[in-house]
Amino acid sequence: MPGLFGFNKTKGGNDGAVLQRGLNLLTHADGYRQDPVYEDEKVIAGRTHLGVIGEPTSPRKVGAVHCWVEGEVFNLEELRKSDNYREETFAGILAEALDKDSLRNLLRRANGQFAAALYDSTTQELHLLSDRLGIKPLYWWQQGENLAWCSELKGFLALPHFIPVINRTAVDCFLELGFV
Repeated sequence: MPGLFGFNKTKGGNDGAVLQRGLNLLTHADGYRQDPVYEDEKVIAGRTHLGVIGEPTSPRKVGAVHCWVEGEVFNLEELRKSDNYREETFAGILAEALDKDSLRNLLRRANGQFAAALYDSTTQELHLLSDRLGIKPLYWWQQGENLAWCSELKGFLALPHFIPVINRTAVDCFLELGFV
């Protein structure tokens, strides 16, 4: 599945290689494209996609806000006109809404299937979003000072500090109930 992958940078780590391994884990076919990597002193992130629907490239930058989106919103024109957004793309509108402090209001009205990561390079705040039904999931992992996000759980396997652990109780519940 196309997706997003990113994490906060670590001291002495080979962050570019780690990000590339994670994006490769999300790339399932030859037709997938990888957008240019974004990197600053705190965060490194990227996106892999099919180039069929959604944003042509990520991240979209509005002011100090960088936005990666995977998926699509069905009522883009309605959202764009409702609050007089200047941006034309969903990623741009999300970034502009965060910059205007109207992101919550926008998301209440967004109709689609999407996952997004918004990073304000000035405040160093990160916002992770998924559509209200979770059709396009966005997982996050935190351990100590390490933080990462990914559209698929297997992307976390690229992280040097990530150790997958199976919760036996959750497995039992899932097998018995069909969900956790």
